[in-house]
Amino acid sequence: MAGIYSVRPTPLGHISTPLLWDEVVQGVNPDNFHVRSFRYRIKGVGDLSIVMQQHNDFTTILHYFT
Repeated sequence: MAGIYSVRPTPLGHISTPLLWDEVVQGVNPDNFHVRSFRYRIKGVGDLSIVMQQHNDFTTILHYFT
């Protein structure tokens, strides 16, 4: 498990980054989220960590995990 914005032990220094739903639907390349590109991400979409502080209802997807 990794916390928000934690750097992963990879050659690129991938960063665990919250995503917008549009990004998930389009498909995500983890190589786009690393130490060198991170400041551009924050500048472009802002700090998405606020989403993690909101109440999220996951009951509609729990059946995928049972």
